[in-house]
Amino acid sequence: GYGLYAAAALTIDGGTVEATGGNIGVYSATSITIDGCSVEATGTNNIGISSGGAVLIKKTVESATLSVTATGKNKGIDATDDVTVTGGTLIANGTDAEALTAKTISLTSVTVTADGANGIYASNSNLEISDGSVTATASSGTGLSASNGITVNGGEVNATSTSNDAINAKTVSLTDAIVTAEGVNGIYAGDGDLSISGGNVDATGTGDEGRGLYASGLIDISDESLVTAFGNLYGIYSQSNITIDGCTVEATGTNNIGISS
Repeated sequence: GYGLYAAAALTIDGGTVEATGGNIGVYSATSITIDGCSVEATGTNNIGISSGGAVLIKKTVESATLSVTATGKNKGIDATDDVTVTGGTLIANGTDAEALTAKTISLTSVTVTADGANGIYASNSNLEISDGSVTATASSGTGLSASNGITVNGGEVNATSTSNDAINAKTVSLTDAIVTAEGVNGIYAGDGDLSISGGNVDATGTGDEGRGLYASGLIDISDESLVTAFGNLYGIYSQSNITIDGCTVEATGTNNIGISS
């Protein structure tokens, strides 16, 4: 069953809600809006928070407390459309699948902890992180992933995977951010460019053929970035070109080459 069910749009505005269902903790067939309140949703056998449309988590009143915890045996938060979170604290746990998944995901000035088989996954577009703090841990899949691009502007990101890539997308752009990524490959841009502009990036590829930083396209590191890249095969590897301008880079390929293109 459901802890809280809505056939139409669901808005939770202020107060405290605790909802537990054998199937889904909080569900709407169309959209879910959580505004300036505390919500704890548990789907004992499936999903914590599920929407047939979008999920919007925000606080219209700046002084309001915004705290959302979503736990599911399958997924923490699952939306057919977009998930947008601005401010507050979000904890998402998905034991067997994604902690947080949606078509497009936008996280702004929010503290996020996502723990699942996969951490955070934008299934049909982009994952965008601006300021705040995001920690994503994956037990079998990727820590942070997107079918298109991942963009981080400011803030702090910590992505970890024990058996897959820490960060994986077609393209990856990191600007003035503190990013730590540890997985089979640290940061993997599989169908385009990887850019690092300012900030501090520490990427570790633990696999036998692991790379700290990988891109099929250009790898561009600039604007006083501080980058440490470690891989068992390559520290930094591009199938195209690598540009390093005005920054500090330390790259180690334990069994092969530090920097290669």
